[in-house]
Amino acid sequence: MTETQLGTPDAQFPNATWVRDQLHAGHLTIDALALAAYCGHFAAMEVLERTQEPAVRDNVVWADGLRQWGPATTVRAAVALARHFSCDWHTGVGFGDLEQCLLAVEQWILCPCDNHRQEALDRRVTADGCGWGNRSAETIPRRATMKSRRAGLVAELAALAIEELAAPGTFPNFWPQLWQATLPFPWSKSKEEDARNYRAAIAAELIPWAIGFRDPVAERLADS
Repeated sequence: MTETQLGTPDAQFPNATWVRDQLHAGHLTIDALALAAYCGHFAAMEVLERTQEPAVRDNVVWADGLRQWGPATTVRAAVALARHFSCDWHTGVGFGDLEQCLLAVEQWILCPCDNHRQEALDRRVTADGCGWGNRSAETIPRRATMKSRRAGLVAELAALAIEELAAPGTFPNFWPQLWQATLPFPWSKSKEEDARNYRAAIAAELIPWAIGFRDPVAERLADS
């Protein structure tokens, strides 16, 4: 199995022949193909005749570059990151139902109407600072509490992104703030590896959607 620099196995996606056929048939646009290539998909880069992987190595700069594909792409990326951490969530550390929060955001992704926007905001979890003073969290180890807080913060930011990214140029510190929330352990010896995994989690969600192969968001909503 060949893997990209981002750790996203190309073998799980169609090859360049399939991608090229979709492009020629009008089922795939150059812009969507460029997004897949930006995420490190080798087949997309081959069709676009790009010989190198994306040159952007800084994760914050790379993630912020997703803005050029519109707010929905950024929100999808934020949800992918939130789901990467969702198993760490403890309700005793924060307030709200994290799964329902993410499903509400994903409903907006597929149908970005005002009702779904408001529902996503209403269902968002709250994690910022509440864990340390929550008596029900006293039995949760400190490291688990920090991981749970991270899961909640990323999920909350994914919901807030719908509101903040609605107008071009808003929320300029979104990705720096979000990426900072993913790294709560400054003493970690694997920060670089963790960052690669986070970026791979985003790419693994965006690539199949961008090339029109499958939509992980739609699949989760269908199963919910």
